[in-house]
Amino acid sequence: MTGSTPLTALEAFLLSHPSIGYIPPTSAEYVPTASRGWIAGINARPLAIVQPQSPADVAALVKFAKSHAVPFTVRSGGHNLEGRPF
Repeated sequence: MTGSTPLTALEAFLLSHPSIGYIPPTSAEYVPTASRGWIAGINARPLAIVQPQSPADVAALVKFAKSHAVPFTVRSGGHNLEGRPF
């Protein structure tokens, strides 16, 4: 990610993937969405929240995250195994 931050790299990636929903940390929707957890005390503040719409979107996001060393977790049905809401 030379010359860019993880967030700007993600935003550039998303320009070529318009079907992927995106909630940046500056959005009013970010805090309520990021804080929907089921384990008390988890206060998640992810880089951003992305909402893939297809298996191809998921594959593209995972490939992007791995190639840019961006840590990620997957939420399905409202939370992941650790109770993280993203």
